[in-house]
Amino acid sequence: MNKWTWTVLGAFVIWVFISSYWYVCGIKGFCQDEVIATDSTISINKDVDDEVADRPTDTIENTQTRTVQTTETQTVTREKVVRCDAYLSTYLREGYNNSSQDMRRLEEFLNEYENEDLVVNGVFDSSDVMAVERFQEKYRSEVLAPWGLSSPTGYVYQTTRDHINRLYCAYTSVENN
Repeated sequence: MNKWTWTVLGAFVIWVFISSYWYVCGIKGFCQDEVIATDSTISINKDVDDEVADRPTDTIENTQTRTVQTTETQTVTREKVVRCDAYLSTYLREGYNNSSQDMRRLEEFLNEYENEDLVVNGVFDSSDVMAVERFQEKYRSEVLAPWGLSSPTGYVYQTTRDHINRLYCAYTSVENN
């Protein structure tokens, strides 16, 4: 290979490394968060604050704290942010061609965390609809209010699915720690 080919290849390898670092640290946020102390104020990376604000606050059990000592002998206590993959990935509704895997996961979630007694069969039936409606009623402000709805729908659409994913992530992060 000639000098030009090696130059292009080297530039490509550097570009891949920088792009990978930017994706992992910048977009996914897997790099260590900064705690910055100036005078008497302390700020924590805003992305972490936003993610923590989205976590459920119904019980104290789904959070953990960590204390950090700065050089100015200030103590900072902050939540440990745990990342997890989406538990449900599709929308679900009675009478539609639903993902049987997501249906089983929905039924298992409702049984385990919402104390339902559903048959885990991967089929969205009337008992699943009623269980989803109870879930939506319980979490009305997070699930129904954003759509301006006054009564449950029984559909696992965007806000219902997202809230189930947030709760599942919070529950499993507490169980695993």
